[in-house]
Amino acid sequence: MLDGTLRPDRRHGVDEPTAEPGPCDPPAHLSADAAAVWKRLSPEMISKGLLAPRYIDTFEAFCVAVVNMRKAAAVLDRDGLLIAGYRGQPITNPANTEFGRYSRLMRALGGELGLSPVATAVIGRGVGASTERTPDTSAARLLS
Repeated sequence: MLDGTLRPDRRHGVDEPTAEPGPCDPPAHLSADAAAVWKRLSPEMISKGLLAPRYIDTFEAFCVAVVNMRKAAAVLDRDGLLIAGYRGQPITNPANTEFGRYSRLMRALGGELGLSPVATAVIGRGVGASTERTPDTSAARLLS
């Protein structure tokens, strides 16, 4: 028998907090690339209640992280994982460090904003919902 299903009766009446709706336009100071990320993702996020005015700073940081991760990836594509050091020896391209840093930041901020499959599943179950399992008595009834 499987445990951990997302049945509505297992939510135990947990109400998810909702943010006040309002304008969620990209800040004027965003770069064109970061604004493009904003415009691509924000309509769906707004429609699902994942983006509201109080989350704009976090979403801005996410959009900038996406752009910086892509820039680091472009440098890695152009120059490779190894480059010549100051003495000519092969060293790890510093863009690899930046790629990892911005990827982790993007993943962390995306998780906060509900932008990953795992975060979406957690939001769907209700953050803070009781993890206490209720025994499924239907199987016991069938066996008795």
